[in-house]
Amino acid sequence: MGDLLRVYRVIIIGAGIIGASIARLLSKYKNLKIFLVEKEPDVGWGATKANTAII
Repeated sequence: MGDLLRVYRVIIIGAGIIGASIARLLSKYKNLKIFLVEKEPDVGWGATKANTAII
């Protein structure tokens, strides 16, 4: 983890709807190095209306 902190300015844990949205927003800053970490096989893997509080 120490090496990651030397390379990346921002580390986002979780590539769900919020984590992916934050990473996309921050990607507009061209000089900002971002590392997005996800334990599931794909981005937004477990996103449902139940876990995002959408009615």
